[in-house]
Amino acid sequence: MFLYDQTAHIYNHRYREIQEEKYRSILRRVTFRRADLILDAGCGTGMLLEKIPKEHAVGVDFSREMIKRAKNKNKSSNLVRGDLSNLPFKDNTFSKVLGVTILQNVEHPLKAVREIRRVTKKKGLTILSTLKKKTTKEEIRKLIRNAQLKEKEVYKISEDIVIISQKN
Repeated sequence: MFLYDQTAHIYNHRYREIQEEKYRSILRRVTFRRADLILDAGCGTGMLLEKIPKEHAVGVDFSREMIKRAKNKNKSSNLVRGDLSNLPFKDNTFSKVLGVTILQNVEHPLKAVREIRRVTKKKGLTILSTLKKKTTKEEIRKLIRNAQLKEKEVYKISEDIVIISQKN
């Protein structure tokens, strides 16, 4: 994650267009309710947080510099520095967890997805993606099954594979 600390200052310029395409695709598939508490897991500089209701959103990222940039941009958002494999939240906290282009960045993807499941409420949605050059649809489906989440949809967008799942 040291790389993200070093490149935080150019991240938005370099990746905004491709990330925006992913966000539009994902956000078309999800409805936010007033009672939702949403986690942006691997929030980076906060680009996705700009698009979801601030009063119901929390962002977490491992990179100190990414969180600093997200705080500068999203003054009203709740931002936390943390590790996806050991999230600093209570069980069953979030009704929706979004993690865009994150799974290729964690050392132990299954551990991270199990942590995401832990903090997701019963019947809550998880929408996760990873670079398709790093995995296959079948591998991501297996990862979700092994984390005891129920697959709802898998699709490719841009450079990512996205999987939408639900906690039973």
